[in-house]
Amino acid sequence: DGDGTGNNADADDDGDGYTDQDENDNGTNPLDANSTPPDLDGDKISDRNDTDDDGDGVADTADAFPRDPS
Repeated sequence: DGDGTGNNADADDDGDGYTDQDENDNGTNPLDANSTPPDLDGDKISDRNDTDDDGDGVADTADAFPRDPS
């Protein structure tokens, strides 16, 4: 990604804002910035790994509508 940190030490090899682990968990390519996981609230944590998918401040486990911020 041209950030000066080698891939072995870089948590985000492609510089797209998602960690390599998050991308691997979702089956997206951690070496391709155009391959990103689903992220409803745009917080750069995939929905699979985000405890608050809609970003409303209520954890999905306690939210009656975990994919609706209103």
